[in-house]
Amino acid sequence: MSASEVGRVRVVRKGEGAPAGGTWARLGLTWAVTGDRLGARHVCGGWFTPPPDNGAGWQGSLRVESAWYVTEGAIDVSWRQAAGPRQTRISRGTFLYVPPALEIGVRSAGRAAGLVLFGGATSPDRVAGAASFNRRAGEPAAANRPPWVARVDELPSDTDYEPPLDMRWGVTERLGGARLLCGARTLNPPRGRIQHHYHEGVEAVIFFLGGSFRIFSGPDRKPADVGPGDVAYIAPGTLHSYCSMEADGMAEEVAFYGGIASKEAATPVFVEEPWPSIRAR
Repeated sequence: MSASEVGRVRVVRKGEGAPAGGTWARLGLTWAVTGDRLGARHVCGGWFTPPPDNGAGWQGSLRVESAWYVTEGAIDVSWRQAAGPRQTRISRGTFLYVPPALEIGVRSAGRAAGLVLFGGATSPDRVAGAASFNRRAGEPAAANRPPWVARVDELPSDTDYEPPLDMRWGVTERLGGARLLCGARTLNPPRGRIQHHYHEGVEAVIFFLGGSFRIFSGPDRKPADVGPGDVAYIAPGTLHSYCSMEADGMAEEVAFYGGIASKEAATPVFVEEPWPSIRAR
């Protein structure tokens, strides 16, 4: 899809997601992005809020890869490998990448919340089940690969990808071995705005965590205000830009790209020069 096949950025407001049923309820999962709902092509996902100290928590073996990010508190993650059971605790500001076929368990360590995106599936019924994973020659089986854990404060800052954003990539092909998604925690400076652009053949999902934003979509730059708890889905080729509406402090989000696994494959195509800040204008 090219930028001439323009649509609009689609926003799922806080509280508008669909609560998950079955065993997903133990995770407190609310679906925000699916193929049926938004037309997603490679991913699905949403927010999770497991009950405090929720016993056995959620356990499962997924047929697709998944990327998690903790926004509040901490979660205990366990998994099984040939060498035996393993466990780690991840806290706010941490990425977790889980390869397909790896049996994992997730439970809250007190109060916890976060987000999760599944790569290679567009609906909940395609997430669980028999693993589907094509290995490269010499690559270990997914079930023998441990999950990837990366704390944002230990990741390098990338201010060149979509200036003036400060992006810290936590899940990519290089970081974790992802195949169909990559993601970064992003900080937007006060009144900072990225110029209008699109991603050729790549979809994007943005989870807004802190501060207020204004999104502009389409060739006429139609505005929409978003804030914490909202999720934006951006189809391939959709023209978009956005800015922080904060006068002071950073606005925070986590952005994922679906169908690819590196920032180079998701390179933005800008259609205008960089904008000055709203304050400067």
